[in-house]
Amino acid sequence: MGPDPNISDYKVRVFEDEAPHLDIPAQDVTGWIKGHTRRSSVWYLVRKIAELAIRENETTSDNEQDVSSDDTQQNEK
Repeated sequence: MGPDPNISDYKVRVFEDEAPHLDIPAQDVTGWIKGHTRRSSVWYLVRKIAELAIRENETTSDNEQDVSSDDTQQNEK
């Protein structure tokens, strides 16, 4: 049997312009959202992308990270 058509992986890129007056640096993040349930609301995917960008901002050592389906599925249906 092939891959589950209800589960998808997405490569995403997030860019944020700097806001010097707020001490917010520019940010350019590329990563993967893996194992996303396609039958869930788009807002769960948006949340995963935002969480990827937040984690990258907190750990600037690596510019490509993965978000697994276990990281944010607690409320997905």
